[in-house]
Amino acid sequence: MFSRYIALRTVFHKRGKSTFIIWIGVVGIAVSVCVIQIAMAIHGGFKESITNTIFGYEAQLQVGKYNAEEGISNEPLHFTDSLVQFIRKKHSNIHKISHYIVMPSLAQSKSDLEGIMLKGVSKENTLDFFKHNLVAGTLPHKDSALQVIVGKVLANKLKLKVGDKLKLFFMQNPPKARVVKITGIFQTNMHNIDESTVVGNIGLLHKILNWEDSQTMGMEIWLKNTAHIEQDKEQLKNILHSAGLLEQEVYTVYQLYPNLFNWIDLQGGHVRIIIMLMLIVATINMTCTLLVLILEQTKSVGILKAVGASEGQIRGIFVYQAGVLIALGSMVGNLLGSGIILVQQKYHLFKLNPESYFLSYVPMKFSLQNLLLIDLGVISVCTLFMFFPALYSKKISPIKALRTE
Repeated sequence: MFSRYIALRTVFHKRGKSTFIIWIGVVGIAVSVCVIQIAMAIHGGFKESITNTIFGYEAQLQVGKYNAEEGISNEPLHFTDSLVQFIRKKHSNIHKISHYIVMPSLAQSKSDLEGIMLKGVSKENTLDFFKHNLVAGTLPHKDSALQVIVGKVLANKLKLKVGDKLKLFFMQNPPKARVVKITGIFQTNMHNIDESTVVGNIGLLHKILNWEDSQTMGMEIWLKNTAHIEQDKEQLKNILHSAGLLEQEVYTVYQLYPNLFNWIDLQGGHVRIIIMLMLIVATINMTCTLLVLILEQTKSVGILKAVGASEGQIRGIFVYQAGVLIALGSMVGNLLGSGIILVQQKYHLFKLNPESYFLSYVPMKFSLQNLLLIDLGVISVCTLFMFFPALYSKKISPIKALRTE
């Protein structure tokens, strides 16, 4: 109580030249907290935005007679309604199941020719992801096999607009061709998707391949809760095995885009490095500030020792003073960091090249939990380290201190 009372009474006492240094210490803490908060917000924003994009375009789980090493099998698979119902009954975390066929093709417009990947989806896939990313037009009608949507980059290359006709060539034996209508143009900012993807009804590819309606390349499964995808994968694999489908491979979206998710994890490592550096900077900054406080109050320390104050009480005074300054700096850093994050969330002032970063602006995710963790971490670590410079007060002699002018 004694140390805290003295510390609170004197921490903002009118000072001389040391006032500037003390406020530099507070600013240093504020900048450190602000930088840590923004770094965590950017990482969280990237992770959420890119994950949502991938989870929208690709189902969290997919089933097919192929894997990442061997590639896609051209053999048709049979996924009947009874099988879908069986899977739904056994797996409670399934939100939506749809069928799909992906097939390479050549797309010819009036001006150019490009290689594309045509993805045909069943009517169970409502294309909500593409609906939210349309920049022109509408989604194709679910019962029309000759309506498609294309990526914006591909549309620019082929000089396509909504309502245009697009001729598709399929390298079958014999080769086949179909003319489809562009009903919409989407932009995901995922360059490999926007530059080569055409999405339409699975019925078109059924006719091209001469497959039955129940025949498909694979099954896409969206989950209600994506927190435990690996466990859901194993459960689905066991369900398929119990149904006698031993050749079917189940894989996750993480296996489809390993480089992208590894890149996100790598960003997390960079954030941890930034946090460590900022903590070191803040600690060194406050150590210097605390030493200035001790030197400035040498005479006061001498008086306190002369009247019987213990070494622990005196150290406590300076640790409390440092704690107050650290808390003040953290508060200022919170306001500054939160303000930058919220402004960026609303106005997208800081731009990015989508071809390199998959997004057109720097994503920032505000998290109250992160804010509290940052404050707790910075205040705890910095205050703890203040016990070491506070030991300097032990060297102050009461006699010499009282002689100091």
